[in-house]
Amino acid sequence: MIVAPASSLEFDVRGRVGALAIEVALRLGPGPLLLAGPNGAGKTSVLGLLLGTLPASGGRIAASGHVLYDAGQGIDLPPEERGLGYVPQQYALFPQRTVLGNVAFGLACQRPRRPRAQIEARARALLEALEIGDLEDRSPRTLSAGERQRVALARALAPEPRALLLDEPLAALDTSLRPKVRAVLADRLAALSLPALVVTHDPADAAALGERIAILEQGRIVQQGSFADLIARPATPFAAGFAAGVEAARGAR
Repeated sequence: MIVAPASSLEFDVRGRVGALAIEVALRLGPGPLLLAGPNGAGKTSVLGLLLGTLPASGGRIAASGHVLYDAGQGIDLPPEERGLGYVPQQYALFPQRTVLGNVAFGLACQRPRRPRAQIEARARALLEALEIGDLEDRSPRTLSAGERQRVALARALAPEPRALLLDEPLAALDTSLRPKVRAVLADRLAALSLPALVVTHDPADAAALGERIAILEQGRIVQQGSFADLIARPATPFAAGFAAGVEAARGAR
């Protein structure tokens, strides 16, 4: 019997979004895995299948030994019970809540509910860890894109998720802000003991955020491994172009 590592995300899942059939199998241990592919490959849809916001048609999803979805066993947990942290492309912060209220939201929804003081202490600790503790009373509308990204990451981490899913986490940033926020995010992901699946279309982001990558094309994984593998032996023309971009980004550091 294969024993899953203490912190893992493994899935072999199928689904359909419009005309695109998706069939993806990956296994993540602690740390980030980059998921790259051309537009329309199904990258964001893979996240939806994992989160349970898109219906799967078969397969299995497990995080740190907890089965979230298993077609054969009839298990299909709703999104709020899957224990997956999620950072969407535009961060989706609640404009009517303060920064502290945004980060505390996921904790307040957990059952059994924690005392308010404990919720706020956990939220403040995360804001301090991400070096934005002085923003707790601010409205998201008044924040820079880089600050909003950190708040969204803190909100995703607050409920102590089994794994973290990030959808183009740097895409909303201006080019002038991107290198600095990219470096901060890379440090945070490296420090976490969580599996993190990071969708990206940018080779420079991929080069900075991790060492492992999977290439998705037309709903299928066509290559996975280290960046060195990708650069040395790209499996498709897209993989070759992406590998060249990663190599150029690393050479420019």
